[in-house]
Amino acid sequence: MAATETSGTSEQGIPSASPMPPHLLSECDALYVAWRPEDPDAAYECLPERLERPEDPVVSLFQGVQRGAHTTWGGVTSIGHAELELPGNDALDGRSRGRWWALYLNGDPWYLAGAQMLGVPGAQEGRTEMLHEEAQLTATTYRGEMPIVRTTAEIGGEQSGPIGGQFRYLIPGEGFPSILVPYACESHSIRVLDIEFLDRGDPAWALRPGRPLEIAWSVYSPRFCHAFSAPVSLE
Repeated sequence: MAATETSGTSEQGIPSASPMPPHLLSECDALYVAWRPEDPDAAYECLPERLERPEDPVVSLFQGVQRGAHTTWGGVTSIGHAELELPGNDALDGRSRGRWWALYLNGDPWYLAGAQMLGVPGAQEGRTEMLHEEAQLTATTYRGEMPIVRTTAEIGGEQSGPIGGQFRYLIPGEGFPSILVPYACESHSIRVLDIEFLDRGDPAWALRPGRPLEIAWSVYSPRFCHAFSAPVSLE
């Protein structure tokens, strides 16, 4: 996919007028987990009317921290984003449903500016921390300095095999253009212990999981690699 031309850059090297060109992020300590929400109507309230709500509502959450300068612009970042899964909008590999961003928090100004230019709903400054204590992982995502979601999981020591594919994220625009995200990584066995939304006053509260916790799927990798690019049309 070709990079999108920019019409200028800021003093920080951030594109000033057009979507971010392709970028690769590798060696990311990352957890991706999905669940069925406690209140599907509240969770899907941010969905545009023209996008169909699924009969089987699923919210997914990515939390990741890079362990070194493994980006194509040389920086290091942490990411936390949550999405609503959408039927009839599958990725090109046909193995995952399309997604609509309901939460997007990033600690890198270059990356965040690109997300905002793409119109990613709710893209704001934030960070994610990944704390490993023996086999237990605690991933906490912050909006600014306020913790809003914490995932606790038990990570297996052995790899469960390499995985790869594509994710498709829809964004605002005529016909809902897509961001296609190829990914590849080694995966480890994982058991999700809890997903806690910590602030009732935060908009992300609407995405909270039901109780008892019902996990739809989960992936953990200490070396998750993925790439973002400009939007494309799949029509």
